[in-house]
Amino acid sequence: MRLSLLSAGLAVAIIFGPCLAEAVPLPVERSHEARRLVLDLHDGRVEVTVGSELDPVLRIDDLVNGASTTGFALLEEAKRGVLRVGQPHGDDAIAPRLAVEVVLAPGQMLFIRGDRLSVSVRDERRELREEAREQIIAAAGRARAEVSAPGGLADALRIEVNDSDVTLSGVVAGKLRGRGTRYILDACRGPMIFDLEEGSADISAHWGSLHISGQDSDFHVTGGDQVVEYSLLRGSLTVSQAMGTLHGSSLTSDVFVDQWDGDMNLGGQANQMEIMNSGHESSEAVIKGEDEGVRLEAVDGALSFDLQGGSVEGERFSGKLTLRGSDGARFDLRELMQGIHLELKSRASARLESVAKGVKVELNDADLVAKDVGEFGGKASASMLSLSELLGRLRLVATDGEVDLDLSESSAVSFQLELEGDAQARVALRDPCRVKLKSSDQARQSAAVTGCQLLEANSRRPAVRRIQGGPAPVTLNVSIDDGVDLEVWSR
Repeated sequence: MRLSLLSAGLAVAIIFGPCLAEAVPLPVERSHEARRLVLDLHDGRVEVTVGSELDPVLRIDDLVNGASTTGFALLEEAKRGVLRVGQPHGDDAIAPRLAVEVVLAPGQMLFIRGDRLSVSVRDERRELREEAREQIIAAAGRARAEVSAPGGLADALRIEVNDSDVTLSGVVAGKLRGRGTRYILDACRGPMIFDLEEGSADISAHWGSLHISGQDSDFHVTGGDQVVEYSLLRGSLTVSQAMGTLHGSSLTSDVFVDQWDGDMNLGGQANQMEIMNSGHESSEAVIKGEDEGVRLEAVDGALSFDLQGGSVEGERFSGKLTLRGSDGARFDLRELMQGIHLELKSRASARLESVAKGVKVELNDADLVAKDVGEFGGKASASMLSLSELLGRLRLVATDGEVDLDLSESSAVSFQLELEGDAQARVALRDPCRVKLKSSDQARQSAAVTGCQLLEANSRRPAVRRIQGGPAPVTLNVSIDDGVDLEVWSR
């Protein structure tokens, strides 16, 4: 057995470094003053406690046989205050599965690596020193590359395990990696840096920053106050009942946000996004990407879209909206309490309904259907525009394309319309009405006006009079090019 043990020790020494690891009979219990503790294990259990009033201790047992063990653990005290713990090579009697219990003082660092482990790390400090709190706050404003640099706050805890289960409670900062590993974090603090493949992370009541990178992995963030930065490939992110700043990019992933109180900046390609009951009066949200599928409901604050392809559907918005769409992007939005600015081109389209304030548009080879809007203005080129139930003023320049305007329910008494190129326009006005037309003699022949008084733009003829007790007369001021087809009637 001694020869087997010696061989095991030499084999692990190659892994651990130039110093020979010591093969120590189980069970092991010893105090330690290691600056960094390194656990290199497989098929075992690790329980770690961090406390300012606890003495650092290391305990190692045979996970299966307990006190009846004939096994060993490998310990190496390396340079720079590093203590390494591992398993020898051999059968289950010599190299059993290990149960490791560790007590660390604040400031001692921990590195766990291996596979098929059950890991628990608990920090019992309820309140942090002011210096630590300031470090966490400062780290929240930094990018992933900066906070993950060696020697940084997150370097105090490193876990790199595969096919394992890891639970962290109250922990202050860490770097968490793995393949096929499930992480559970509760009330942790500081920057947490994730790099997962085919794994998952459930994070609740976090304070600080989360830097999430995942491939084929699922992340759930519930509660807390944090900066969340993410990068996903074929994964998912769910954020609910939390506050802070959320920003990131993903590819062919699912992003679900519910009751997020703060700013958002989301992007990527071919994702499915759903945002519900989020934002506040002064928050800002930006969604930018390609072929995104987005669903929104009850979003407060300013909201901006910049999409190539894809679709957006939503209702109940309290803030101002800005939409930029191209390459066939589609928007369908209802119940907007503020105004909206649309820039649509390259076969993009939009449907708007119930916009309390103004709609400003820039359309180029696009389609827009708008119903029940406060005011309307802008430019449309080679586009199809349908507007109904306008409540206020109109100021529109349309070049080519088709325009269908129902202005019969508006309270405004004057509208401005310019038609250029080969535009075709149909306009309904409430009675009594007049049309003041600016055009050449040739263009005038293509204007059909029914039920309204037709005047030249500079005419001084008396306007139609208001019938006693009836609505005030309305005036459509319109200019047309020679190629324009205009039809106006009264209702």
